[in-house]
Amino acid sequence: MPTLKDVAQFLNLSSEIQMAAKLKVHAPISTLALIKAYEKVPPQASFKQDKTQGTPPIAVQFTDKSTGYILKREWKFGDGKTDHVANPSHTYTSPDCDNQYPITLTVSSEGGSDTAKSSIWVYPNPPKVKFGASSWGGPSPLQVTFLDETDGDCFVSRQWDFGDGGTGTGTNPTHVFHNNTGSTVQFRVSLTVTLQSNNPASWAGTITVTSAGGAPPPPPPPATQPTIIAGVYQSGTIQVQGSKFPANVPVYILEVDLTGNRSPLYTTQSNSLGTFSQLINVQGCSGGTGNPLKVIATADGHTFSNTATVNC
Repeated sequence: MPTLKDVAQFLNLSSEIQMAAKLKVHAPISTLALIKAYEKVPPQASFKQDKTQGTPPIAVQFTDKSTGYILKREWKFGDGKTDHVANPSHTYTSPDCDNQYPITLTVSSEGGSDTAKSSIWVYPNPPKVKFGASSWGGPSPLQVTFLDETDGDCFVSRQWDFGDGGTGTGTNPTHVFHNNTGSTVQFRVSLTVTLQSNNPASWAGTITVTSAGGAPPPPPPPATQPTIIAGVYQSGTIQVQGSKFPANVPVYILEVDLTGNRSPLYTTQSNSLGTFSQLINVQGCSGGTGNPLKVIATADGHTFSNTATVNC
């Protein structure tokens, strides 16, 4: 039940006579009569929020600034969720792709109700653009169907550039690549995804096409270039470490002399994280400033350009 202090604060008055006049309470004036009249005055809804925009998940704190006698509150956050406490916190877990989320607070008593309104922009997070292909290479003419594997929300458009002058806008387009040059040609295929917020993001891959009758090319290297580090572990032993390799594939470690000749050192395998660490016996390699030993690694049909030199 409200108190006379609540009535005075709502009316911004201190005199009971002035309160009675404002609330149209006739004599005899009493505290109970003033409170009963106050309870029949419709409340005035108002609230504040600590955020007006952001990307999900975004937690927003709401503060009820309503005045008057309130029996019931109803918050509607615009995403189908509601609450009835005075100062709720609400988390938006997905973007609104069409507009802003509308927010309302309705306060009511026996004298009536009032509603305050606001909104919040919840923008989509940057998409993780990626696509697959039915084939990454082969002889001309090569027909390839692409599969959009982009992870994100609020897509407005997709734009494919097939690298040979051809374009597309579908989710999973099919394109035929031609090569009559007599040698191998690589086509850089890119996909650009535009969001509702006009924030585009892109990803690209390479299709390798040989002339008709030529041998199909090896599979494309990983998008992230693997790296290796080599160093003397102890006299006669070097340690070779690799990262960002394809997961669970054989890795061939070789040494390269000054004339470019390659000799196998060791065969190992990357783990599920695409890393490996291998100790290899190399006779006469004891560190210091001796003859440099160049170490390379090959995996999945590719020799990676990252090299490490060990001073033996």
